This record gives sequence, structure tokens and C-alpha cells, in this order.
Amino acid sequence: NLSLVTGEKISYELSDITGKIILQKQMNVSPGKTSITIESKSLSAGTYMLSIKGENTFLTRKIVKEK
Repeated sequence: NLSLVTGEKISYELSDITGKIILQKQMNVSPGKTSITIESKSLSAGTYMLSIKGENTFLTRKIVKEK
């Protein structure tokens, strides 16, 4: 979940541990809580990094997918 004070256009990308970009998208978000859902069925087990960037937002989270 992402919580924003103001609405803004954000971009997010999911990359594997080597830095290879797996998924990249942009979306407009409204103020308040926003959820970003990533379909994980096609991902192999491993560690990934989710980076979210906007005009007033920069956030990076580690995601671990287990078997």
C-alpha cells in the first residue's frame, strides 16, 4: 500500500536482483491510500526490488517470492 497526501502520476518498476527490469508501469493516483497489485504467478522464486517514483514520492521495497 502507498499513502499519498496529494494525487500525482507515479511510475513503478519491478526488477530482479541483477537489476533486470521485469515490469514497468505508470499510473495516476489519488490522495490517500493506493494499492499496487503485481501478478506473481509468472515470477520465479527469488528476490525482487519494487521502485515507485513520482513528483513527491520515491520508495523502494524488497519483495521475496518463495516457491
